[in-house]
Amino acid sequence: MRDGQFADAAAVLKEILEDRPDDSRLQHLYGMALLRNEQASLAVWPLRRAARDPALGLQAGIDLCEALLRGGATLEAAAEADKLLQQDPENERLRMLRARANLAALLQEEALEDFDWLLERYPEELRILQLKFGALMRLESTAEARQVLENMALLVSSGDHTPAVRGNFCISEAGFEANNGDAELAETLFAACAEAFPTQAAVQARVATFFEEQGDADRAATLLREAADAAPSQLPLQILLASKLRNLGEVAEAEERLRETAETLGTPVAWTRLADLLLALDDLPGAREAIDRALSLRTGQDPDAPDFPYASVPEDGLFAYADVLVQLGEHERVEEILAHIQEPVYRLLIEARTKAELGEPEAALALWDEAFLIWPSNAGARYLAGRVAIEAGDYERAASLLQDSLRAAPEATDAGLLLARMQQAQGRSAAALETLSHYLLGHKNDPTALRMLTGIAIQLGRSEMGQAARGALASLADWTGVAMADHAQDAWRALGAEVALEFLDTNAQLDDANQAAALAVWAEIQIAEGRGIEALERVEHVLNEEPESAGLQEAWGRTLHLSGDLEASERALRRALELDSRSATAAIALAELLAETQRIDEALTFYDAAERVDPQNPAPGYDAALALLAAGREQEAAERLETLLEAHPWHGNAAHEFVRIALQRGEGAAPRTLALARRAVEFRSHARGESLATLARVQRAHGDAASAVANLGLAVEFGEQTPRVYYDLGRAREELGELEAARAAYTRALEGGEFAEAEAARKRLGSSVPGPAGSKTD
Repeated sequence: MRDGQFADAAAVLKEILEDRPDDSRLQHLYGMALLRNEQASLAVWPLRRAARDPALGLQAGIDLCEALLRGGATLEAAAEADKLLQQDPENERLRMLRARANLAALLQEEALEDFDWLLERYPEELRILQLKFGALMRLESTAEARQVLENMALLVSSGDHTPAVRGNFCISEAGFEANNGDAELAETLFAACAEAFPTQAAVQARVATFFEEQGDADRAATLLREAADAAPSQLPLQILLASKLRNLGEVAEAEERLRETAETLGTPVAWTRLADLLLALDDLPGAREAIDRALSLRTGQDPDAPDFPYASVPEDGLFAYADVLVQLGEHERVEEILAHIQEPVYRLLIEARTKAELGEPEAALALWDEAFLIWPSNAGARYLAGRVAIEAGDYERAASLLQDSLRAAPEATDAGLLLARMQQAQGRSAAALETLSHYLLGHKNDPTALRMLTGIAIQLGRSEMGQAARGALASLADWTGVAMADHAQDAWRALGAEVALEFLDTNAQLDDANQAAALAVWAEIQIAEGRGIEALERVEHVLNEEPESAGLQEAWGRTLHLSGDLEASERALRRALELDSRSATAAIALAELLAETQRIDEALTFYDAAERVDPQNPAPGYDAALALLAAGREQEAAERLETLLEAHPWHGNAAHEFVRIALQRGEGAAPRTLALARRAVEFRSHARGESLATLARVQRAHGDAASAVANLGLAVEFGEQTPRVYYDLGRAREELGELEAARAAYTRALEGGEFAEAEAARKRLGSSVPGPAGSKTD
């Protein structure tokens, strides 16, 4: 390891440990080799075993803390450091590790205690000052943060520091002014940083983020393009630009630039980064091709060759390759690669994903459980396992896995958002609120989460929390109008039209194109109150002032639609999309209009466009399925619903509609129908009675009349007391041989008036209710 050959050292040590697994010193050396080879999460297991040996003293425990921290298990790292500091309270490395762990876990006050302790001993240590400054900024302790910044400025100006240190200070100074509300000064400082440190990706990333927050995403992209063009061999800059372009919807340019960089540099890492981008874009074949190029460059051989030297490729590279191949269904090739992977956790993770892809969720989850014993802080794998647990119908396990993923790395996945949506669909609003609060610690500017948190908080009577979240949404560039519109709609529902209109007239700038969403809601309320002419005149007047505003064209199109002028509405909405092809709301509005006028196929095109722009929103996919269903295209609707449920497994309404279609098509006995019927019960808290009644019909199709009776009884308790429910109860009672109870149920059904099965109920009563007959789902 002294020569820096950490991967080779880890391989040798692992082989020795197979014969001497109880040797704590070897476990320690193996863990350190993994840690120095940037495999922190894998290092946790051997270091934990080493730390149990008192003969190794504190050192193994300290190294375990570092591995936990670098592997993302921040809370566990802080707890481990707490325990060790009780033995050695003066240990400076432990103090720093605990401070960094608490900082990463967003426990700013706890981190500051250790930073202050360290600064008493090293008052001019710039790294500690920078970390303390970050904690103070998050706590909005402006005065103290300014003092720390001034101390940092003196040190930076008086010392011979690296460009990276000076670049970091530059963006810290600019960020302070931005957080302090001086956007003009911050803009000047950030622009200076971009010019002074053109090749530093960290600096350019922070500068771009600032301009995006100011609503100038185009300038952010322009600055990044300029930096990337000026330094084409700087891979971090090219990766940063590709990521920003992807977020802006410029997917083709993002791929083109990163591919060109990979071709120019001709290095394995460049092709691997292209593969990462393509994976994020769900282009699995493209990702596989990019990884093939990376492996070919590393080994000098074609990866498809029968004698490809897998042994010359690091195991983490083989793991990433196998993960892509699993998703492509190349299972034989995966088995071939697994024969060359010795690391148990890599094998377990690939085998788990293979089982999941093959439709064996329980087997997959068992393998993941084994893997998590070795790699507990793998947020991505826990997230994936959580989704598979939903498919398996194990919702409690799914919630636990998603919570673990959220705790391990709030910023790594959307586990928190998925979990909150599950909890809200289950009727557990308070739990969803807590989950969203934690999720926003790692995704503070996520508008979907902010809007969701606002709605739940207001529903629970926590208006102060809700308004704070809505204020945070309003502070985001391009979201002020949406925040105003949301508030007005809440007021309209709760307090009436006049209160909502007064709010908009007082607080919103309805003549500002940036608040077009608020103007559209104002017009909607006016039309609902019978003041359509006034609404049309005002929206048209504002539009005439800025006819090239996509938002105003959309507001005009929506207003015209509500007023009944569908042709003019369509023209306006199409113009809005010409001006901004990435407007999901305009695409949805146009799709709704086209569906309303029976142009289903064209409507689907725009629903799909909206879904591509905003994949977090399930509404376009669900509305597309309903449009197909209304047009009598049940098979296509069912396929759309299946696709929607892959992306949004918590969508109870989608599950319920799928089951209804299956029952109509005589597919009630299919295992998938039963699984989704149960899921609909779980995730339709707003209509649990109806869902239970539908589940009962599916259970009858499966020959489980006893469960059907039990669930129909629950459906009645939840208020679902329709004639059809009592008719189904009668059929289920018949199937159990409970003829008197069946007659009572049929009688109760007919007392409710005419319904589709009324004649069948009369016939069964007239025949004195014989034994079971006919279809179990009629």
